[in-house]
Amino acid sequence: MVTVEEHRQAVRVATMDAAVRLVAQRGLASVTMSAIAEEAGLGRATLYRYFPDVQAILTAWHERQVSDHLEHLTRVRDQDGAPGQRLKAVLTAYALRTWERPHGTELAALLQPELVRSATTCRLMSWRVSACMPSPPPAACHPGQPSSDWST
Repeated sequence: MVTVEEHRQAVRVATMDAAVRLVAQRGLASVTMSAIAEEAGLGRATLYRYFPDVQAILTAWHERQVSDHLEHLTRVRDQDGAPGQRLKAVLTAYALRTWERPHGTELAALLQPELVRSATTCRLMSWRVSACMPSPPPAACHPGQPSSDWST
């Protein structure tokens, strides 16, 4: 039996997937809440209980993509091997994921609200730092300023 939370999650996923399909077919500017509801097999009133507008749906989809991407890269990073081999594996996985899913990059570029850019950038940069270093950089170190403490 499906729980209420599982049902809600399934509706959110179906909604996000329907929105992305429509963007791919019609372009971002022509996607409406009515079209998304129809594509997802939902009533408009139901759709509005989950998302206030198209932007919110696409933002949630983008966040899901980023989370999936980071989980995949983390699994690759955590495999056995020398640091150089692991870094090469992560960079290869990153390049392949980006190549296989170019629509995510294009859609993210179209969304461009501060919330998406800042939250996604912070999560990705945080992951990149943790992928290459055993501990966070010293507080005194700022981007563009090399630090001898980063030698590990």
